[in-house]
Amino acid sequence: MKITTLIDNTTLDNELHSEHGLSVYIETSNKRILFDTGMSDKFLINAEKLGIDLSNVDIVIISHGHYDHIGGLIDFININSKAKIYMKKEIFDNRYITIRDKTILDRGYPEELVEYKDRFTFLTDEVTRDEDIILLKNINREYPIPKGNTILYATNNNEIWQDEFEHELLFAIMYNNELVMFTGCAHNGVVNMISSLKRHFPENNIKVIHGGFHLVKTDFAETETNDEIQQIAREIIRLAPGAIIYTGHCTNENVLRQLKSLIKDRIDQLYVGHNIYL
Repeated sequence: MKITTLIDNTTLDNELHSEHGLSVYIETSNKRILFDTGMSDKFLINAEKLGIDLSNVDIVIISHGHYDHIGGLIDFININSKAKIYMKKEIFDNRYITIRDKTILDRGYPEELVEYKDRFTFLTDEVTRDEDIILLKNINREYPIPKGNTILYATNNNEIWQDEFEHELLFAIMYNNELVMFTGCAHNGVVNMISSLKRHFPENNIKVIHGGFHLVKTDFAETETNDEIQQIAREIIRLAPGAIIYTGHCTNENVLRQLKSLIKDRIDQLYVGHNIYL
């Protein structure tokens, strides 16, 4: 298996675009998978520069309905007419916004996307399997959710409420009887995601955890304390001992350093063009 980051907030190569978003290309022995599409068509441009032909992608998985993960989906559809596109139908139930200093900013999917609904496969079962691909419809809430969610809202019919992230799914791949888990943004909490996956697959070791954790450090929202970050690290170690972790996008660099103080060399930062070989 090869995992390539097509879009992230960080790039180490001036020839590759970065943006606030995430898009990941995964190649297994029999599938070509695209996980999220960033906020624009930059993931397509990067893929071409990296020699990846996204017109050959077999399966697309959209983690949730925010613009920085679904914004480039129409651009992808325009170059690929065959891929099966998985997501949760709840993405289209509402619009998604953030409110900062009383300013409302749209953070939802492109409205034109509703015209392409016939291309989408919405999750109906608690667990969806497509050969080695695993999609969980519901993520439990045993542990706290990220505090950065407090400025994120859903809206419909002029009503606004705290986004509960029912539009977020969990994606994993069974690889050599071990689990490779992809989080997107982990708005439901990375520890909740790990425990949900283990609940369904208690006998399978989690080999890799990949994606954003929505652990931010900012002056416009409440964020986790140092002790809370340490507790998250301890729970990751307890629930997924030995897992190799790659995180970026919505995981703050200072938070990454705190996680690294406990997880040590088993956690590293994502960047555009980053490759993982399993």
